[in-house]
Amino acid sequence: MRSTAALKIEEAVTVGLTCLEQGLDSKATVKENILRAVSMNCLPIREVKSVEELPVEVFELFHRQLGLGFEVQAGKVVGVNFTDPEGKLVTATLSGVERGEN
Repeated sequence: MRSTAALKIEEAVTVGLTCLEQGLDSKATVKENILRAVSMNCLPIREVKSVEELPVEVFELFHRQLGLGFEVQAGKVVGVNFTDPEGKLVTATLSGVERGEN
């Protein structure tokens, strides 16, 4: 399934091209509308001030690709879980690191 952001950007491109073909908008207007759609649906990581501002897709990617699990309390990410090379479950939180038995 495609992300909502990708669909919104695709819609802006499709509508823009249609308007351009029909002579309803200029190239500059279409370009501006597409760039606006991209900027509204993208979040530069360097501008993020807290973990909670990251899109859920970032956490899903970390889970799928790296096997990371996330501890969430009251809607806030408070820690991350992973298995160390020895097979032990490790939980890293803002208050420290806990190593469990596996």
